[in-house]
Amino acid sequence: MEVIDKRWQIRSIRRRWLDENPDDPDGISKKLDELNLDTATENDISDIMGNVFWTVVICEECGSFVQKGMAFNTNDGYQTICVKCLREALARLEAIM
Repeated sequence: MEVIDKRWQIRSIRRRWLDENPDDPDGISKKLDELNLDTATENDISDIMGNVFWTVVICEECGSFVQKGMAFNTNDGYQTICVKCLREALARLEAIM
């Protein structure tokens, strides 16, 4: 488990891109290598990637755009869940214990 936010999304973009696109079409990873991912902005990333979806945090349970989420490792990568959904899941578990 790991807490993720927009900065995490930016810092991890090269790895995530290559995980999904190992052949690296269009040389995206080389363009990302030219950025300082500790200071790059959402606009810097969207200029390279063509959209902002690589930098936003989306809860995969409810579909909301959130500031932070908890990323759980899965066999297919990771799944991000927002605080609201985590609280709901915890309440459901506590209700049956």
